[in-house]
Amino acid sequence: MNMCAVNGQEYLGLEGLKTWGQLLLALENGAGTDRAVVTAVRFAGVDQPSFREPDLLGTVLETAVPIDVETIPSRELIAEAVETGLNDIAPLLEAAQQTADAFRCHDIADAQVRLGEVVTTLQALTQLTAAVIQADLLPEGANVKRQSSALLQRLGGDLEALVTAAGNEDWITVADVLEYDIAELLPEWVTVLRTLAPSSSESAPETPVAAGHLVS
Repeated sequence: MNMCAVNGQEYLGLEGLKTWGQLLLALENGAGTDRAVVTAVRFAGVDQPSFREPDLLGTVLETAVPIDVETIPSRELIAEAVETGLNDIAPLLEAAQQTADAFRCHDIADAQVRLGEVVTTLQALTQLTAAVIQADLLPEGANVKRQSSALLQRLGGDLEALVTAAGNEDWITVADVLEYDIAELLPEWVTVLRTLAPSSSESAPETPVAAGHLVS
């Protein structure tokens, strides 16, 4: 049995490593766009989506084997985040507006289904953006990391406001958050994504969004 496999191949660099945190550092050691980035981890066959959290970094390797790790070059992770984001944001903005309209028309059952889809897509985009930030893959210079982190923080506040308003069945507030707060944030997300990897986004389709409304 392999103690550790990376992308399906036995990993032979465990000597001297005692914890998952040490192994993670070893796997992601390097610089530039060819640097490997860990994207998924399983301990003894169990997925570990929070593998970068402090509680898991101290896990003793002997207690977690077999360890299965998936990695990709950092350039591919950035390109994936950019491509996914740019392809999803315009439809997401439209979906947010349609959901807000449904709540304002008191079509609550349909609106709740739409809201679940909007939130799921927002969470997926958040995870991609956060992965780039947490893995320290942002381009040097400018204020890209600060801008990206601030955007995610704002989104977290918007999602919290949505959950609170929905829990209180305050559908007008839900509609307002979707139509104004989320709609204002999404075009900024396009700018952030294009800044993350300008070379990747040059061939990406233009995303026709503007703050607060769709551009038809």
